[in-house]
Amino acid sequence: KLQFLYFIVLTGKMKSTKKLCFQCVPTSKGVIREVDLELIRKFLRGGNVTCITGAGCSTESGIPDYRSPGGSYSRGYKPITEHGFMTSKYQRNRYWLRSMHSWESFSSKQPNACHTTLDKLCDKGLINKIVTQNVDGFHRHEKTIPLHGVLSKVRCADCGLKRDRHEFQAALKAANPEMASNIDPKLSLNRSDGDAELPFLESDIHSFNIPECPSCGNLMTRPDVVLFGGVVHESVVDSVYDTLSSSNGILVVGTSLQVFSAWRFVKHILKQNKPIHIINVGPTRGDTFAASKIEHHATAVLPKIASGL
Repeated sequence: KLQFLYFIVLTGKMKSTKKLCFQCVPTSKGVIREVDLELIRKFLRGGNVTCITGAGCSTESGIPDYRSPGGSYSRGYKPITEHGFMTSKYQRNRYWLRSMHSWESFSSKQPNACHTTLDKLCDKGLINKIVTQNVDGFHRHEKTIPLHGVLSKVRCADCGLKRDRHEFQAALKAANPEMASNIDPKLSLNRSDGDAELPFLESDIHSFNIPECPSCGNLMTRPDVVLFGGVVHESVVDSVYDTLSSSNGILVVGTSLQVFSAWRFVKHILKQNKPIHIINVGPTRGDTFAASKIEHHATAVLPKIASGL
């Protein structure tokens, strides 16, 4: 799927416009074979399967992944890091400026057939937990473990106060009325981490105002997620390992497993001589260890699997 966006440098006046074409959903060259579908069905029929998901699950909801040929990294995008956000006012301003302009678009995206089918497999008791690396909040089943948090919440890095992202959006717009008046959801190229690709003048970034925390008055509100280079909370990691202790194996969906926070769980299950099955477009870190792999979009594969269970 190709999406075309017109980007405007968003200040009080229009400065420049450019047309951008990007491929949100990577092209699959794989084939869905019934024999491979049945292998995963047989795996799921045993129940107690843990599912690990990644950005590939949400591409067909309109959010690009990172590592596919049309993904964020291939376009030269560098996500904001934990260190950068916490130590640089400039980087905080840039993140929240772009996030303010993209939030209406990002928050309007909806789960797709991948998310809803996994929910149904949880309801049937075939999947015990969905461990997701995504922060978009599209996995909404009660059995979901959001490994890296969710963008629908923000928190003060100083006092710990948590707030709804929509509430913080209103505060951002009130603190930056001129820039907020130019918001147009159709102009935002969303990123999986809540950032967006939007061209701004340096003066826009320097003059952007981050609202005070209503509890402590400081200016260190951050998305309630683990940014790149950050550490997943120990209690979250422990909860995944607790799940894996009784799991029959892992179903990997929509992730290349390049990030250690998810790969360690696959390594853990392999050490127990339990199987992994993979549904993903493109190579993954676990391909050589997989009992089976279907190289196609999860939105096409999972409903076919579920229909035979």
